[in-house]
Formats: sequence, C-alpha cells, structure tokens
Amino acid sequence: MKRHNKSKNSGEPLNYWQSTADMMSALLLILLLVIMLLLLYIIQIPEEDYIDLYPGSSSSQAASYEDGGWGGDEEGGYDEPDDDDGGGWGGGGGGDQGDGEDDYEFPVAGGGAGLASGYGKTAVYVMVTDAETDATIKEAGIQFELYTTDGAMQFLNTYYPRRIEYRKYETTTEGVFYLPEKILQGHYYLHELTEPEGYDSAGNIEFWANEDRDWDEPLVVVVPLMPSKNVIRIQMTDTDTNQPVDGGVYDVIAAEDIITKDGTLRYSAGQTVDRIECNENGYGESIELYLGEYTLVQTSAPRYYASDLEERNFTVEKKEDGLLAPIHKITCEKTTVTVQVSDELYPSEGLGDITFRLTQGGVGTTMVSTDENGQLILTDLEKNTTYRLRQLESADNYQFSDADFVFSVSADGRVEEEAQKSYVITNRLIRAEISVVDRVLRSHVSDFNVALYDSQDQLVGVWDSTALARSLEGLEPGIYYLVLNGKTEKRQAIEIQDTAEIQIINVPVWTTVGVGILGLVAALVLGLAAFLIRRRQRRGPSDLPPPSVELIAAASRAGAAQAAAETAPEASGSEPQPDTTPDAEPETPSAEPDTAPGAPSAETTAAPVPESADKPEDEPAQPESQLVTASAKAEAAAGTDTAPEVPPAEPDTAPEAGPSEPATEPAQAETAPEAESAQTEPVPEAAPVQTETASETAAAGPATASESTPAARTETRRPRGGSHAKPRRSWWKRDPK
Repeated sequence: MKRHNKSKNSGEPLNYWQSTADMMSALLLILLLVIMLLLLYIIQIPEEDYIDLYPGSSSSQAASYEDGGWGGDEEGGYDEPDDDDGGGWGGGGGGDQGDGEDDYEFPVAGGGAGLASGYGKTAVYVMVTDAETDATIKEAGIQFELYTTDGAMQFLNTYYPRRIEYRKYETTTEGVFYLPEKILQGHYYLHELTEPEGYDSAGNIEFWANEDRDWDEPLVVVVPLMPSKNVIRIQMTDTDTNQPVDGGVYDVIAAEDIITKDGTLRYSAGQTVDRIECNENGYGESIELYLGEYTLVQTSAPRYYASDLEERNFTVEKKEDGLLAPIHKITCEKTTVTVQVSDELYPSEGLGDITFRLTQGGVGTTMVSTDENGQLILTDLEKNTTYRLRQLESADNYQFSDADFVFSVSADGRVEEEAQKSYVITNRLIRAEISVVDRVLRSHVSDFNVALYDSQDQLVGVWDSTALARSLEGLEPGIYYLVLNGKTEKRQAIEIQDTAEIQIINVPVWTTVGVGILGLVAALVLGLAAFLIRRRQRRGPSDLPPPSVELIAAASRAGAAQAAAETAPEASGSEPQPDTTPDAEPETPSAEPDTAPGAPSAETTAAPVPESADKPEDEPAQPESQLVTASAKAEAAAGTDTAPEVPPAEPDTAPEAGPSEPATEPAQAETAPEAESAQTEPVPEAAPVQTETASETAAAGPATASESTPAARTETRRPRGGSHAKPRRSWWKRDPK
C-alpha cells in the first residue's frame, strides 16, 4: 500500500523502501567480491608461467652455500601426503617459510611442482639409515638441502592453507621425511647439514628423478650414515728415564654397553674388543672403536719391568677434522733392588767399594760392588726368579755377616709386592774410648804412659794420656790389659764387648791432688765427730731417756729382797734400827688390801723401840744413807738417773725427846709390847715395796709428807758411780728434830 504524504515544503510523497534496497545492493556486491577472490585463490597460474624477477638467484644461493652455507631461517612443518595430484604440499619437510602471497615474488628457476601428472615430476621420500646395519636411524632434526648437479639450490613450496617456501628439510622422529612437493625430472643431490650423535656426515647423496612418481609410490632416497669410530693410542715410557719401553700388551675392554642410534648393541660391558701390542718404540694403537667408554688392562709386562696393575679408563670420542686421536702416556716401573751398605752406628755413613756375589736362581753368578755412597742397585731382574747376595769383603776393621741375603722376583715383576725395593745391610765397627782419671775427682789425668795388650800379651798400642779420651777402633771382642807407666805387675784387665755402641773405659789412679782432698775431708769428718762427742758429754743426766717398765720391776724385786735381808738382824733384838719403810702412798679403794683385825696399819712401818736406860742421850742416830727405798735400789740396778745430782748429806743425830712432846710417849708405850712380840716372832717374808715416782710425789703434796714420819722420808734417785753405789739423802729433807 502506498501512502502518499505530502511534505510541508514540496508536497511530493515519501518512499520508505529506498534505504532498504540500497543496503541489499551493497551486500550483494560484497558477496560477489568474496566469491571472486576465492575463485582466484583456487584457480592458480602455474609457477613456470611467472617471470623470474631475480634471474640467476638459484646459482647465487648455491654460491652462498659454497661460501659457508645458509645461516638458517624460520622452520616450517609438513603433513602426510594426500591423493591430490595437483598440489605439492602433501610432501613432508622442513625449511624456510614465506610470508603469504609475498612469497610469489621469489621463485626459483628450474624448481616448482605441477598440479597434476603429466608434467614429468617425481615425489621423493628420504630415509636416513645406518651404513653398516641398514637400520633406520630414528632421530629427528637431521637437516638436508636439495641441489641440482649444476649447484642450484632448490626451493620447494606448500600451498595450503598458504604458500610456504622451504630451503631446508629435516627428518621426523622416525628418521624419514618427504620433499614438500614433487620435483621435475633430473639429476639432484641431498647435502647433509647435521648428523646424529655417534655418526659421521654423509656428505652429498646423489639421485636421479627420471620418472613420474606420485605420493603413494614415491622415489625412495636412502641416506646411509657411517657410525663414528676412533682409536686408542698409547705410549709406554720408563718412569725414571722417560725412554720408550717395548713389549707391553693391553686388552681393550668395553666399560659399558656400546649402542648406536640405530639401536644396535655393538659391544657388551666387560667384552674384550681388542688387544694393543706396543712396538719397539713403546707405541701401540687399537682398532677403530665405536664411541663410548673403555678400559685398558695390561696382560703382559715388558721384560725387566713390573706389571701395570692399574686399570686405565679411556673415552673414545668422535674424530675432529684433520686431527688424530690423542696419545695416552703410560709409565712403567723397572724392577729394581737397592742395597744400602752402611755403618751400624751411623746409618747415614755409606761404605763404598764393598764387593758382593750375586747368584741368579742357583745358576748364574755375577760380582757387583757398591758405589762411593755405599749403594748397590740391581736391575734387569728376571721374573719368577730367586736371587742370593753374599758380601765378600768390607772396609778396614769392619765386621760383616757372611750369610746369603735372599730375595725373589714374582711373576708380576715385584719384590715383596713392590716394584722398587730397598734393603739396608750394616757392617759393625767396634769402638772404645780409654781414659786415665783421678780416683777422687774423676777428671782426666795427663802424662801417664798407657800400654794396651790383648789376651795373648801382644802389644796393641801405646800412648800418653791427655785431657781427652783415647779413641780406638777395630778392636776384636775379648779381654785386654792396660799397663800404666810400665808397671806390668799392676796391669788392669778390661773387656771389649761385641757391640756397635762406643764403649767408655775409665782407668782410676791416685794423684797428689786427690789424696790431699781426701785427707782434708777426713780431717773435717773427725773434727765434726769430736765436736759432737764433747757436746754430748756436756749434757746433763736429765737428757737421758727414762728407764723401761721391765727394768723398774726387776729393780723393785731386787730391792725388796735386800730390804728383807737387812731387817732380819733387827728382828732378832740385837739393836734397835731406824725405820726404813718408805712413805705410804694415799689409799685408793682399788688398792686397799684386806687385813685381819689387830694387824698394823699400812702407814705404820715399824714400832718405835723404847729407849734403853744405859743408852746415853747423845748417842747418834742411824745414818740416813743406809735408808734406801726400793725404787732407789731399782734405779741403781738399772743404771738410770731420775733426779739431778746433789751433794751427799751427812748423817743426822736424833735429838732428845723433850717434855714438849708428851703425845709421843704413850704411843711408844702402846707399841712396845707389839715390838717385843715382833722380836720373838719369826721374820715374815718381805712384801713388795711400792715405788714412788717423782710425779706421784709431787701430786701427793704436803699432805703426804705430813702423814709419813720424818725418819722414813728418802729421795728416790740413782746414785753416781754405778748401780752398786748407795743413794744419798738430800740435805733439804732432814729430820726436823
């Protein structure tokens, strides 16, 4: 329905469908343009119809390769071929990529591929194999370039989904590849850029594309690669002289499984793959070995040399262009026995020109001698042989053993597990030093004529003694005699022992100086002894030690017996005697004796004797020196002093009893009958007398002195003049009457 609306200005009707129609027309034109572009992309003009904008570029590229090759561009990929006869992209390969339609500006003369059969083109399939086993080397990344025989590099393309140009072609993980497109029939070669590890380069592989082949039956080009190999080179030399040594033999043993990239096991670990024999120059070389780790073990040592017990490890590496494998230097030790002949006392002092006899295995005999340093070096020793070495002579006055010195060389050329063995043989020289010394001072004495004789009275030597000892060497062990100043009757015997140590022999003699010093010392000793004796005599008796208990007891028994003998006449009534009983000691409960009723007290020693009518008043009393206590007699018998010496006391006379002492008369009267009866009774056995020591007397004090009678107080001491002298009474202890 068409609506007619009039405009306010013109009044013409408006068409609302015009804008929609214009839009549909534009979309249709765009669609047609896209279809045309697709048709142009699908329908392509063959490459041979394009004009080469850069004629001769292929030759220049080949020249660039000859100058050093392509530096490498961005890599591309390829897919498996399809059945499309018109496309060349179905092949596989790798190389440089183009950037879309711009790649069309860089065609290669003589290259390219057709859209269908009938153009004389060939599909090519390349395999990389091991040249020895023909097994495929399954390794990716092995790169090649394609050239014609005239040196022109061929650039091949793929066209879907876009055109890509390839300059290099590389293998897949299966070790194969297709060329990206079919090639024109002709003569070509593949140039290898990289090779797999463990293989050498294949170089240029030529092939003919002389028939039409499609992708299902391509031309198979095999690229054989040789496994890389190398040799082990050794040089044997002497350790000491660095000279070549011939005759060594080594086994080459695989240290691991040797496997190449084609998966083939070449050598097993531990397998002996070769044997190296060194020539007269000490050089040896193995066969060419596959790359890997190997071990060299010596199976035969050179003559006169010790075996090489070390297992030497080597790595066989790929050869470098123009370079040989390195030479490995192996040193070997010559079997050597070194004998050092030296002094037993001074091992560093070698003895030169010593002759030995060397016997080889009990057959051959050779005379050998030491050099000026005392060394004997034995070389050129046969293996599995025993040698005997005997010393025939030595230096002057040296003693040596005549026994054989035996050593053996084992099968590996060693002596006691050592290639170079050293021994030390010592010779003994007897040394002695004889000196004449002072018997007192022990110093050397000069100007004595000394003569030395052996046990057969043969003169050995004569010399005059000096301040230094006389050194003698080379003496035979045994007894010798020394004669001083020709006095053969006083010769002295000495013994020389069989020892390497220096023997020191001192001959003592009397000298004036020694005798004078000895007399001076004796005088000093005698003077000191006299001084000590005089000093001891000046000491008092108190310095003497106290008597022992046994001596005191024996003296007490002797004193008691003597006291009993002296009291026997008094008991017969001939003459009254003074009381000689010592003062009684204080009573103690443990020492109180049991007495019968009416017995006299222990303190009462004797009853007073009544005065006689015929006795004059001036009659002197009994001397107190006769009153000796048992302790004093005991000490006199023992011969010891217990108190300082005092002058003897004169006997005192008893004073007459005066009227001022009436108390004493009744006592005397009361005891008179007892005294009379005592005179008629037999004398009883004397009781042991108690002795009183100085300490007990001092402890008793005045009380004890007052209890005892003055006439019975005596001092216990040893009298001077021996044990038979009687003690003297002290002058200060007289009777107060």
